[in-house]
Amino acid sequence: DAAGGAELLSRAVNETFRDLLELSGLDAVESIGFGCDLDGAGLRDRLYFRSTEDRGLMASFRAPDGVEIRAHELVPADCGMFAGGVYNLVGTYDWMTGYLSKLDPREWESMATMIRDLEQRLGVSLRDDLLASLGPEYAMYAAFPGQAVIPDAGLLIQVRDASRVKEILGAITEEYAGDMRIGKLESDGHLLR
Repeated sequence: DAAGGAELLSRAVNETFRDLLELSGLDAVESIGFGCDLDGAGLRDRLYFRSTEDRGLMASFRAPDGVEIRAHELVPADCGMFAGGVYNLVGTYDWMTGYLSKLDPREWESMATMIRDLEQRLGVSLRDDLLASLGPEYAMYAAFPGQAVIPDAGLLIQVRDASRVKEILGAITEEYAGDMRIGKLESDGHLLR
């Protein structure tokens, strides 16, 4: 009957939602705080999470001790929007692979095969070579130079091992040379490729 089907569906959705909360670590969040300041530099907002334990996706947002946030020094002074913080890319990769493998094991195996094939062609590990060489600091910004209608946008990611990242990007460029164009851009005295 319809009522029994609705109850079964509701139970399945609740179990899936509960699993997602546990896998993400959101079930361990005790409190969330938001602050907003207006000063000479503009509007600044901050988002804080307090959690009983670091696990799942929430652990990816935990700042390692001694990390000094400085990406704001690299963005244009007149940018209209800026967001930045710290993010554990390896932890996020581990969470995503665990979540996807639990959500749909067959689909995950297909994706994992594609990742392994790519890693084999490039001679690198996405997790241990590329992602481990990046972060934890990141920033995103949008700027409206002059009377522009479409903003300039940027994504900045801290590089821990520049020679390794350059080597990996060289392998990617070589593998996909016919499929994509890679240009160079100078911004505030920094050469970007």
